[in-house]
Amino acid sequence: MASTFWTDPDTGLVLSPGSFVTFSDGCSDEPHLIEDDLQAGDRVACPACEDTHEVDQVISTPIAHNIVLREAEPEAEPGD
Repeated sequence: MASTFWTDPDTGLVLSPGSFVTFSDGCSDEPHLIEDDLQAGDRVACPACEDTHEVDQVISTPIAHNIVLREAEPEAEPGD
């Protein structure tokens, strides 16, 4: 798998292709994020079991690699 990185000119984010996938054989109930531009029907290594599965559903989204969180707001308490 070869990753292609690019920089978004508007945000300066360094991006690469990513895909949230589910597998047709139901290996996992949870979707997996795989760093590649995948399509339904592709066969890829499963991050959960390391076997190869056919991709059933895909949501493609770029992955940002140069995000730094400097401050986080505290989570609101229930009832606030």
